[in-house]
Amino acid sequence: ADEFAAKAAEHQGKVVVAPFDAPGVGRMAVISDPQGVKFSVIALKLPDAA
Repeated sequence: ADEFAAKAAEHQGKVVVAPFDAPGVGRMAVISDPQGVKFSVIALKLPDAA
């Protein structure tokens, strides 16, 4: 999520919600493209295999 947020500005996008930790899920951010379409990126934190 952090990498996508950093690249958004390079490609005329905007970070709507800065990357944050979502407990039990992973790291998330909300980005908009140059036309204003918003989408989320999620870096899942998968449980360790036993």
